[in-house]
Amino acid sequence: MTSLIVENQILPTRVDKYLSGKFPELSRSIISLQCKKRLVSLKSGKILAAGDVLKGGEELCLSFDTQPLQASGLKVSGDLPIKIIFEDEHLVVLEKPSGMPSVTLTAEDPVTVADSLLKFDPSFVDVSEDKREAGLIHRLDTASSGLMIAARSTFVWQLLREELKAGRIKKSYSCLVQGETLYSNYSLYLQLGAKGKKVKVSENEFVESSETFSKISTKCSGVFAGKKLSIVSVDAPFAKRHQVRAHLSHLEHPLIGDTLYGASYGLKEVFKDSSQEFILHANSLSFTHPIERKELAISSKNDLLEEVFTSIKK
Repeated sequence: MTSLIVENQILPTRVDKYLSGKFPELSRSIISLQCKKRLVSLKSGKILAAGDVLKGGEELCLSFDTQPLQASGLKVSGDLPIKIIFEDEHLVVLEKPSGMPSVTLTAEDPVTVADSLLKFDPSFVDVSEDKREAGLIHRLDTASSGLMIAARSTFVWQLLREELKAGRIKKSYSCLVQGETLYSNYSLYLQLGAKGKKVKVSENEFVESSETFSKISTKCSGVFAGKKLSIVSVDAPFAKRHQVRAHLSHLEHPLIGDTLYGASYGLKEVFKDSSQEFILHANSLSFTHPIERKELAISSKNDLLEEVFTSIKK
């Protein structure tokens, strides 16, 4: 157990924000998770939530390991669970399966993409600032699948992160959504901000929000397995947390199975043997190679989406 006394001179600060400042190796999401597990308390025994406010002078008791988590190739046994799509001496583009976390949040988490990268090549271990990432420059939700980029050196990682922040890495996603849509390069600018497990969407700015852009196109629309559904493509250069899911829900076309954002039925009602929560597939990446300065355009297909597309187009 770790104990610490909050400085008296601090401004009122949320528990998760304060602790992430004290332990920069631990993200706010990790600390929030520890709070949900009732592992953060006052000396009196009172359990603290991530959003509780500290005013100074409190004595905190942390009943979790404050040492930073890191990826480990030793967690991976058997065949490599990720697919390497492209590689050279500077970077790797891989395909993540649905159901696999991008990085570790707790010691109990299953094998992650970062763990798999270290199994593929142990030299990824020291590339990222965050030891959990093993060179990854961006993440995907656990239930999502598709293309991700990892750098093989800290220098290349920094270059790619700058490109990502500037929106110069073009990313496109394919999704299976409820209802029949008619979008054709429909541009959507919305404000996005955290609200518990999900994100809040608004056409107007609100506290701690940021404007996000999506371009949505319908690839096919019709009836499959007795359900009205559509495959849509979404371009999202920055792809903030849950952006694609929240934007489509805002348009009243949530991803099938995405009950957090209003889906009325699950993916098993479309694909009986599927264990996926929903289909959100990062199907396209295009960017300038940070060293060779040549354009790279890489694509990936999702088998379930291909089945729907083929059936509806007949």
